[in-house]
Amino acid sequence: MSQPLDPAAAVRYGEFVIDAYAMYQGNQSSLTPAPIVPAGWALVAWIQMSDFVLFNSTPKFYGYIARNANSPDQHLIVIRGTVGWVEWIDDCSILKVPFAQAPGAGRVAYGFDKIYSTMNVVPKTSTLAKTLAVSPSQTLTGSFGEQVDQLVAARPRSAALPPDAVEPPPSLVVTGHSLGAALCTLYVMEHAAKKQAGAPTICTFASPRVGDSVFVAAFNALALTSWRIVNVQDLVPGLPPPLLGYAHVDCETAKDSNGLVQWTPTCWHVMETYLALLDGSLKPGSDCALSAQDLASVRSQ
Repeated sequence: MSQPLDPAAAVRYGEFVIDAYAMYQGNQSSLTPAPIVPAGWALVAWIQMSDFVLFNSTPKFYGYIARNANSPDQHLIVIRGTVGWVEWIDDCSILKVPFAQAPGAGRVAYGFDKIYSTMNVVPKTSTLAKTLAVSPSQTLTGSFGEQVDQLVAARPRSAALPPDAVEPPPSLVVTGHSLGAALCTLYVMEHAAKKQAGAPTICTFASPRVGDSVFVAAFNALALTSWRIVNVQDLVPGLPPPLLGYAHVDCETAKDSNGLVQWTPTCWHVMETYLALLDGSLKPGSDCALSAQDLASVRSQ
């Protein structure tokens, strides 16, 4: 059964997503950018994906997987959202198709399914070499979910465990924004369909609708904690429209940025706005903050 939203935990997960954006934007030409990971966590792999419009299949950095430095059973899967017009075109491919990694679990947007099929996990070999004794050229195989499962299975044993103790199942937190939120939702469905180890917690920000009512029913039946955080001003969670047969998965937490940020679609959508909605001590991005005149107008209403 899903646990109630923990705003402080959601903010922490959101900060990891902001790190993924910063890693990409700091060096868009690098598939394995230098990590920006909070203290106590170690980057163990990068996530790469490819666009498919205009026959562009060049991989891009889309996120990363981190492991708790003090508890190797705990992992975070972090996926950024859309950046640039090509990725927005990918998002707009909304013909419904069966989700290949979860047969019988309904239909999803073609663009999300297509991008998901290109996802690859690129291990940080200096970390894995100690536990797998692999050559630096070894890669993970199969679908994205299968690659994650292989990576997690290779985790080191916790030093705190007695030698004869049974190792606990892995703990997975999956978090993403916008397109990344949709891809996180697909990963959780694949994870469940293939009965992979661990029960993920999923925390998404500004997620679009991912699939049809059959997909949503299958997702909602999973025994996991799901937090889907939505700014009611944001346009992206309204897409694709329900008139085309799309629906949202559980469990929504709705916030309202009216009076917090400037009245623009970008400011309604960005991660900094979402974190400010969850934690009143945080401020929206400087490009979206209200001027003194705006604040006075809000207070007078």
